[in-house]
Amino acid sequence: MIPFFNMLLKGRKSEGPLNEHRPIAITPNGAARVELSTATSPVFPGATPPADTSGESLWLNTNAGYEGLYFYDLTRGKWLETTLIKHSWGEDIADNKVLAPAGIGNAGTGAGHLAPQDLTLVGVTSHARAGNLSKTLEVREDETTILSNFSLVGGSFENMTLDVDVTGGASKTLDSFATNAGANVLDVVVDAYFRRRGA
Repeated sequence: MIPFFNMLLKGRKSEGPLNEHRPIAITPNGAARVELSTATSPVFPGATPPADTSGESLWLNTNAGYEGLYFYDLTRGKWLETTLIKHSWGEDIADNKVLAPAGIGNAGTGAGHLAPQDLTLVGVTSHARAGNLSKTLEVREDETTILSNFSLVGGSFENMTLDVDVTGGASKTLDSFATNAGANVLDVVVDAYFRRRGA
């Protein structure tokens, strides 16, 4: 158990919610915010989520590799971590190619972001400077399985209501791809937002 969990659990004498209570709210951009100043939402520590799926409780997941604070997403019907994970890709000239992960100059096969843990894709945003400003782009798993397919509108796109599960793996990658439909798109960036999935 990581030190943060030990700190929260120190002095507990019985099962059930922690004495510390935290309400949670989902902001318009899909980020979860835990309010520390008031006391309304019980926090349940353990390897399995609490039975309460009303959206009022928090789960302190103690499973190795998935440690963190989770909330029950009423819209998606699953326990998701409060932390939002963003993966980014970009390319100066993109057409019929895998986009480069942030920090890599030119993407090659297998150059995507690793996804060793189970995730849920909850949102995608994208922006391009010039070229084909209605270009169709994709977020993919292992460069082949399409998780999200979308077209820019005037060079921009946003959808924070996605619900696509990804099963993690040691060599699993997350990628973005510019399709061959239409002309090149220039200086394009794709951001995909994920949460770790607890159950």
